Amino acid sequence: MGSSSDWQQRGRQALARGDQAGARSAFARAVDADPNDVDALLMLASQSDDARESLRHVSQALTLEPRNDAARAALRRYRAQAARDAGRRTAPPAYIIQFSIALCLCMAAISAGAALFLWQSAAPAAAPAPAATETPAPTRAPTATARPSPPPQPSATVNYADRAAALLKELDTAWAQEDWQRAAQLAAQARVFQPADATLKQKVVSAYFNYAVSLLDSGDTTRALWAFDQALEIQPNEPQVVGERTVLVNYIAGIEQYNLRNWAGAAQWLARVYASDAGYLDTRELLYRAYFNQGAALKARNDLNGALKAFQSAVDMDNEAIEARGEAAQLRALLTPPTPTLAPNGPKRIDVNLKIQRMLVYQGQTVVYNWVISTGEPGRPTIPGNFKILDKIPMAYSNIWKLSMPYWMGIYWAGTVENGIHALPILRSGNILWAGFLGRRVSFGCVILDTANSKTLFNWADIGTPVTIHN
Repeated sequence: MGSSSDWQQRGRQALARGDQAGARSAFARAVDADPNDVDALLMLASQSDDARESLRHVSQALTLEPRNDAARAALRRYRAQAARDAGRRTAPPAYIIQFSIALCLCMAAISAGAALFLWQSAAPAAAPAPAATETPAPTRAPTATARPSPPPQPSATVNYADRAAALLKELDTAWAQEDWQRAAQLAAQARVFQPADATLKQKVVSAYFNYAVSLLDSGDTTRALWAFDQALEIQPNEPQVVGERTVLVNYIAGIEQYNLRNWAGAAQWLARVYASDAGYLDTRELLYRAYFNQGAALKARNDLNGALKAFQSAVDMDNEAIEARGEAAQLRALLTPPTPTLAPNGPKRIDVNLKIQRMLVYQGQTVVYNWVISTGEPGRPTIPGNFKILDKIPMAYSNIWKLSMPYWMGIYWAGTVENGIHALPILRSGNILWAGFLGRRVSFGCVILDTANSKTLFNWADIGTPVTIHN
């Protein structure tokens, strides 16, 4: 059958020959060979004649790689193209609309002329005298030969037709230039002449829809919602408009809850948006922060199970986020009950892995603890080597950094400064330094543990316990 990359190569060769049908077939075979190949999905989307089909392929690509910038740009492009196609499918040639308008206005003129002729023929020679119950007119009574002025004739008929034709011509220009704000205005004005014209009605809806999409691309959610509402006033049940407006309403609700720091509410609304469109504006980033902040709030309330669920949801949004992965790993370790085994025997030792920011604590050949840590930041690195615990202080204090270090265990000297293993430090204000940053290189050279884990290690380790630090 061939691999996905082989079929993609054949598709590109077909494109080089100008064989679009062959290219489309080859890219389809590439997707069949590997449905998870994002490049194949994007290439197949680019060769489809139907923008709606292209949208399906791009949405699948974004499900696989939510941060793929090319896929997100393609999603916006094909969404706008689908709306334009909808407008073209329903829009008649301009000359048909112009002819219809002129014909209706001419018929109106003929009818008005006929009515005037009949009125003149049947009119009396003189105006009748007012009845006894009527109030006499304050002006002079008409003479026997005088008649009321005839109704105005539609002398502006040609001007109306010319104006309609000009509007339609401007509309075609604005549509070709993708000036959707202007197109929506012109289409709405042209519809005044033909309020019952279904094709022109759909043209207005499509113009407002495209205008809303362009506003979303610029981040103007308020006016985008207004534009969607304008389209739905004309066509209340238009599926594409209803769908896009629903996503936008959910996004706005999520932003409102996020600004109120209601992390659970923000996550609930934004998750709906993400499920509909993984590349929608900045939903992915906001949803990650909402989950992470929710986890931090639950952890502060000692709801460790809820916090773990929230942090894991944040990891699902961004698996490369060390911050969320570290928090989830730490809580998972705290919540996992120890496996009932015989008490480990043998010498104690501590292994610090700088590359993955983890500490393994051994007794004999048994790993008794596996913890997330933070080591020295760039410029103040934790030094690799073989060391041992030199001293233990329940609450040490640094005159240099002006902070307290609970459960201090010194391991080596760096000049006149001793580096060690300790819990998250406490500032003079009482705030915890580096809370939420375990798993990153943030310290001044020491090995940092969560406070609970540091206390456990402090009680477990003895002075002289070997400590190995390596990359």
